[in-house]
Amino acid sequence: MRARRGTSRRSRPAAIAIAALVLLPACGLLVGIEPLDVAGGSSTGDELPPPEAGPIEDGPARDVAINPETGLPPRRPTMPKDATYTYAVSGKDVISFFSITSNYGPTATVAYKAIDRDCYEMKLHIRNGYDESMTMCLADYDVAQTKGSRTQSFNVANAATTITCVPGDVYFTPEPERLPLPLWPHVCTGKNTDDQSGGSEFTTKGTYAFTRRELRQIAGRQVEVLHFHDERAVTGAQTGTNVADWYFNPASGVLLGLVRKISIKYPAPIVGQVTYTEDLTMTLSEIPDAGADGAVP
Repeated sequence: MRARRGTSRRSRPAAIAIAALVLLPACGLLVGIEPLDVAGGSSTGDELPPPEAGPIEDGPARDVAINPETGLPPRRPTMPKDATYTYAVSGKDVISFFSITSNYGPTATVAYKAIDRDCYEMKLHIRNGYDESMTMCLADYDVAQTKGSRTQSFNVANAATTITCVPGDVYFTPEPERLPLPLWPHVCTGKNTDDQSGGSEFTTKGTYAFTRRELRQIAGRQVEVLHFHDERAVTGAQTGTNVADWYFNPASGVLLGLVRKISIKYPAPIVGQVTYTEDLTMTLSEIPDAGADGAVP
């Protein structure tokens, strides 16, 4: 970060130190942005109580619509193949203090890798220094995130956060129209585990809803997608909103597109309130050839 004209070189370390104080509390901010967990982290023995019941429950089977032509219930999701997909990406994230800006583009990747028979990792690489990892598990007619990780690097600091979503946040189901209510709560609680930031507790809460089937231009082709809308409020030490639209392949559950807008305010030492904003658009840019079984992403 260059010193402003007319500012002595001696002031530069002080400015960096202040910026670090601003960004370290952003660890808590990043928790509020998305349901995530510190990569490779371990329990601190001081976990928050589990959040209220989420969308996946044990018990009687759901009252689903039977296909009158086939007599069959809705399709259940399947595991995506291990693969890495490339996306055209645009947008940026900004810390208001010093207008610390990280631009996105031209490409991002999403990698899928099986963990066991029912769960897989979905790892998003958005920019250098910005990675998300979502553990997705198949349950009944749904695919739900059970845990994950987020790490972000800025000019003067890094951020990593923890969160718990119990029993899991649904993101995908192959035939949402045939479910009685294609609407799921997204409720997560957590806290910042970076002791340099002093820690912070937060809640992300909102509704995840199936919007419609639609055709979108993907890699030069008209492709059918399932469109889900995710809208949450962030409360606690950080406050704001996280609104996202997710576009999935109906057959495989592979991500075809993501549009996300985030605005979070949080207190920082010395400088007072700071705002983090994110404006992200990702669209699959390459559709691999069908595999031996004819499957495409």
